[in-house]
Amino acid sequence: MAAYIPAIGIAIIPVAMLPYAGYGSWLSTAVAALATTCIGVGVSIFARRYVAGGSLYSYVGEVLGPVPRYIVGGSLFVGFIIFMASTTFLAGLFFGSALTSFGVEAGLDKRMLVLIYVVLIGLTAAIVYRGLDTSVKAAVVLAAISIPLVLLCAGASVAATGFEFDRQFDFANASWSGILLGVAVGSAFLYGFESSSSLALETKDPKKNVPWAIMCVPIGLGTLYVVTTLVSVPGLMQGSDLLKQGVSGPAVLASVGGLPTWIGSASDIVLCIAAFAALIGFANYGARLFATLAKDGLLPRVFARVHSRHQTPFAAVMLLLSAALGLLLIVLALASVIELLTLWGLAIAFTWSIPYLIFSAAVLTLLYREGRLKIKFIIPTVIGAATIILVVVSNLITPFPWPLNTVVYIVLVVIVIVSIVFATRNRKRGK
Repeated sequence: MAAYIPAIGIAIIPVAMLPYAGYGSWLSTAVAALATTCIGVGVSIFARRYVAGGSLYSYVGEVLGPVPRYIVGGSLFVGFIIFMASTTFLAGLFFGSALTSFGVEAGLDKRMLVLIYVVLIGLTAAIVYRGLDTSVKAAVVLAAISIPLVLLCAGASVAATGFEFDRQFDFANASWSGILLGVAVGSAFLYGFESSSSLALETKDPKKNVPWAIMCVPIGLGTLYVVTTLVSVPGLMQGSDLLKQGVSGPAVLASVGGLPTWIGSASDIVLCIAAFAALIGFANYGARLFATLAKDGLLPRVFARVHSRHQTPFAAVMLLLSAALGLLLIVLALASVIELLTLWGLAIAFTWSIPYLIFSAAVLTLLYREGRLKIKFIIPTVIGAATIILVVVSNLITPFPWPLNTVVYIVLVVIVIVSIVFATRNRKRGK
């Protein structure tokens, strides 16, 4: 989500990494940004050759054949549902936190959160239904509104604490296992950056514009997130007691920086707005992937239908949003709000790791067939894949505490089931 809404990344990435990477959080952010940039090189190669609505699913199918395509399709199908559920969760959490700060004691009560989630999903469906132009305009405006206040909180904090470079660059005492755990959590806020390629069919001059848009995210925003993590960590460490009480990252930074209390409360509203913008963006991306799956027969044909006036895959939109809301309500009943903050990140990171690894193989295969397998393409592809493997293996060896350590296995089982269903449906159609 933060791949497209900067305020979310600025506010959440340092907080998400802090419990595991501590003062080394900036390094976790840098590794995550490097890995996604390397993956982005491969996505750009495909985007210059193919105009498709299924993102990695379509690209892998062009090169590696049906079985890898089913796995990538199944992973992204599950991944977008998780992405939408997690973003809805964050938007509701920020809004509920703001209600609490304004005197509504039940602001973070689960029943209140459920009401907020239903309203958010309904508003997202209404905006996305109106078409791509309306969605993009709404997302851009909401994103622009959300950035300045979050940056103000971070700036005030570092002015009060300093950068503490002696601690942040103390590699001798760094916890490398903690840094890799931080990469696993932080990657979730950059993964999915390539999803804009799903709009290629509706983009002017897509073979030129889509690769440019794809690379802007990991390079531009990845660099921004590294810098803001360096700026934010000293203040978050100083205000760690407030974080444990459930206060949002920007509100903690505002307190450490000596800003008026209303600014911290207002930051929750701002982050809710930013998360809502992310909901709109990913509803568009995910719905177009679902529509592509339906066109290929992996989902029922009804989900490929496009509205005659707005040209929106409205049935796919409803499938994505209803599935996300259902998942969110189930998980909310089983876990605490605090546990969910890390749970969503891990689920997204491991879900996207599978398609990224398969896609890396597709990149090398395509270049080999074209006789263009050169070092300048091999190095970033290998670095991206190797980083993902290292993080996954590290987190299996040094797992998160229970119940978070079960997330990767649950996600894998669900992806296997969905992939088998896709393969079975395709065989029944004789393809």
